[in-house]
Amino acid sequence: MKVVALISGGKDSLFSICKCIAYGHQVVALANLGPEDPNVQDADSYMYQTVGHHIVEAYAKALKLPLFRKSTQGKALVTTLGYTSQPSDEVEDLYQLLLQVKQEMPQVEAVCSGAILSDYQRNRVENVCARLRLQSIAYLWRRNQKELLLEMLQSGIDAIVIKVASMGLYPRKHLGKHLVELVPVLMDLESKYGSNICGEGGELESLVLDCPLFYYRLIIDQAEPVTVSEDRFAPIGYLRIKKYHLQEKAPHVNRMDWIKTLVPIKPMPKPTTQRETRPPIQDKTPMDSSRRLEYLCSCKSRWCKTDRISYFLCCGGGNNKKEQELFSREANKEVLVEEITKDILQELEEALKESSLSREDVFYCQLYLDDMSLFARVNEVYASYFGLVEPPSRACIEVTSRKPQPTIMLEAFVCKKHGGEEPRKVVHIQSISEWAPPCIGPYSQACCFPHFVFMSGILPLYPPTVTIPPGLTIEMQTKLCIENVNQTMQVLPCTWKDILFIYAYITRPQDAQQVASLLYDAYGKQQFGLCVLPVRNLPRNGAVELQLICTSTSANSSHPFYKKRIVQGEYSLQDVGSRHMNSSFSLPADDSSTVTWQLCAGGSMILLHATWNPPPSSSSFKQQVTAMVHQWTVQLDKQLDPVGAHVAWTPLVGRLWLPPTALLDCDNLQDMIEDILVKVLSNARSINRTPAFIIPLEQDEKVRMCHLQLILQLDKVSHSRL
Repeated sequence: MKVVALISGGKDSLFSICKCIAYGHQVVALANLGPEDPNVQDADSYMYQTVGHHIVEAYAKALKLPLFRKSTQGKALVTTLGYTSQPSDEVEDLYQLLLQVKQEMPQVEAVCSGAILSDYQRNRVENVCARLRLQSIAYLWRRNQKELLLEMLQSGIDAIVIKVASMGLYPRKHLGKHLVELVPVLMDLESKYGSNICGEGGELESLVLDCPLFYYRLIIDQAEPVTVSEDRFAPIGYLRIKKYHLQEKAPHVNRMDWIKTLVPIKPMPKPTTQRETRPPIQDKTPMDSSRRLEYLCSCKSRWCKTDRISYFLCCGGGNNKKEQELFSREANKEVLVEEITKDILQELEEALKESSLSREDVFYCQLYLDDMSLFARVNEVYASYFGLVEPPSRACIEVTSRKPQPTIMLEAFVCKKHGGEEPRKVVHIQSISEWAPPCIGPYSQACCFPHFVFMSGILPLYPPTVTIPPGLTIEMQTKLCIENVNQTMQVLPCTWKDILFIYAYITRPQDAQQVASLLYDAYGKQQFGLCVLPVRNLPRNGAVELQLICTSTSANSSHPFYKKRIVQGEYSLQDVGSRHMNSSFSLPADDSSTVTWQLCAGGSMILLHATWNPPPSSSSFKQQVTAMVHQWTVQLDKQLDPVGAHVAWTPLVGRLWLPPTALLDCDNLQDMIEDILVKVLSNARSINRTPAFIIPLEQDEKVRMCHLQLILQLDKVSHSRL
């Protein structure tokens, strides 16, 4: 990409330029904001380093790049962590500066900055970039600061300290010192006081004298230290540069190639064998009427409203007159998809209003498409609805549909904040970095509540380029997903020990066992619930995508229920039926299937999951599902009420994943599942009709599985019997 670099003269902004070039980007311009009064040496800004601002123009010559400059009053009117546009805020000066860059250099696609740890600064740069349709790049983001500082120095960054404001750093002693001289001092201060070695806490600011990219070296001829505060423990001072000049360096050096050898980059996974691919999926063809699969894409929209978490299912694809008319007129497929997406979101909006909820209360969406090539068009409409500020987390998969027109389905989980509760925390990082993949669409990495965390789908993306390296095996893609999950968890109120359930979406059914083994190796068997689901396609043509539900480390643990609890087992459906059904219940004599099941509870979420392999026959399906739900209710009472407390829970949704060739003669499958849930659960817990969602799975000749899941939420816990 062609990049404009935000520079201040400090080590971080200059080293971020080196990183951009090392990763193959082309830096075409520099941009800087300085104080409105040129006589001000150190403006009080939350966003920008201004000390040494009058030297910034020298960097344009040193790098042989054009420089865009604008003055700022340095006033922060919005001081919250998140940012929304506010006239006269100092962030709007950055917007105007980059708008000028874009107008004069329309080829610019991205903005790089030296952000390392400040969410405050990163959020504001990302806000401006989003409004200007520019990509934010922050290759230093969340790097280990000790390793980063040493990497800068070893790569040829020569910088001096130009400001100090920290315990253990003194103006007369440390100003003007080269950073390489102060490394032992900075490490000692980190050990003693927890200071940031790179100065991310405002401990120090630097001025770069030389860099491998420079054509000219900056020479300080005259400078004097200025003490701003004589505080006994943490005095503040800066270095006033009175005179400087530029000294030309060796002209024969190819600086672009040199940077790529000097500046280390994050290792990219390398394929060991050619990635196996599944045979191309044939175009949709009409099926014989006796073997229709309409039940797989004929789910009707449903919703379940509770006092805490609510669930909404919105289905689109030729379900209204306007869509049918567009399809009959053979309208452009993209136009039709756009219309279907708008209808789905309008349906969601109306259902939310009817339930006294709003789109801001939506914390997780699951998007199902029947053609991933239309993902970009769906994303545009989706983004216009949820906006770019703290959108819900999300996963997206492609599933098989036998309808001739496009099919789109959306699940939305919603939680309304109650008075006195902590607000949800949304992790929405859009900058490209070495740390973890940014959000590649209108979604957040995770939405966090006091008791649970919903993470977005994690793809095997190589973070610095946001691409899936070609030729990776399923093992390497899964390991890359796991690494990205672990990195993302660094900013979440949960760790790998808090993982409650993992959905692993794969595009080749035969990879299921290997993916499961890798996940168990990474996080421990029987430590979390797992469902491996073969689907038709994934974003970016990935072979695997992981979506996690976790408990929160901030959850109230005063009651046993809030602690994570994983129970797994296997039952013969014949035995279960004989114990929990009336005498008229029976399974066919030759149907002695066993079902593996999982009960995963923690925080305020309960996930009950069962897997049939192979899927049950049509003749026994209803009885088997009924028996399994009965078994779950027994396990819930046994596992969630160990000390005699009243545990009240409410089912949100029943999900059924089926291979396309399973249960061909079952009609109205959605109604059947909902009837079972009503029949079994209505006595004690289910006030509303629990929605059911039927989802098609891919299959091959050897791997054919059926999954049933029931998601519940904790309503309340009474301690009257404790």
